[in-house]
Amino acid sequence: MAVRKPTSSSGRAARATASKPKKGAAGSKSAVMPDRQQRIEERAYYKAEQRGFMPGMELQDWLEAELEEGRKVEKSKNIKNIEELEEA
Repeated sequence: MAVRKPTSSSGRAARATASKPKKGAAGSKSAVMPDRQQRIEERAYYKAEQRGFMPGMELQDWLEAELEEGRKVEKSKNIKNIEELEEA
């Protein structure tokens, strides 16, 4: 059974092969917070890098990166809510 490449909300195929994430202007990571898709792409890339880019784990890398990003966003929302409560 063939594994389909993950797709973004715009329908374009997400990268299932390891390619180094793009950096922002002047070679630094983007000065502004990169969008969710880019953050997931970077996480998946670094996961692949940690395992030596061995093929066959791209989908797992991507799904783990999505899960981690979701947890990070939820944690950020919780912290913001706590800060707002403390200010009130």
